[in-house]
Amino acid sequence: MSKALESNNDFELHIMEDAHAEQAIEILSQSFSQREPLTVGILTAEQARVFMEHCVRELALKEKVSLVIVEKNTNKVVHALINFDNLTENNFDISKMPPKWASIGNALETLGAKYRSTSQNVRKGEVLHLWMAATREGYEGRGFLMWSGGVLLKVAKNAGFKEIVIEATANGTHHIFANKLGFTINNTIIPCELFPNEFGHLKDHKCTYLVGKL
Repeated sequence: MSKALESNNDFELHIMEDAHAEQAIEILSQSFSQREPLTVGILTAEQARVFMEHCVRELALKEKVSLVIVEKNTNKVVHALINFDNLTENNFDISKMPPKWASIGNALETLGAKYRSTSQNVRKGEVLHLWMAATREGYEGRGFLMWSGGVLLKVAKNAGFKEIVIEATANGTHHIFANKLGFTINNTIIPCELFPNEFGHLKDHKCTYLVGKL
């Protein structure tokens, strides 16, 4: 395992490597199926795992800008922050997912449309997509996303990126990046208004598209 980027008494923060992948996929699958507002009730953890395997092993690991937090005394991955270039093509076979999966993609496409309309001239290596963050059950409330998000700003800048973009579908993600780390709101949608059949249960829940300048 490579040297930690940062550490405290109990935890170390690392660039994600192959040795972290299996635990990261486990955490992401659980979170994506049980705590992600747009996917709760749509995906099981097993179905989410198929997607996470692809995104971690085929995208995140290859680009080496994803982060994990590891507990020192157990060597457990307790937090994962998955990122890759915004122009990286995600060629995941959506036929492996349940029918309602398409509605999630449609919501995110709508959320990011405004940004894409003004960034046609962006080149590979300029914009990093913060794709998903997840914390292991039982380790919530320790400020891991604030920590990993702050370190990501430095990692991305050192890698030559000029911006980081995020689809903030959870309130906590929006709060940390918009209110604490200085990202600006590019667009906002209310999924239940756009797709009432799929997201009517979310009522007035908002999703924001955030942009952070480096």
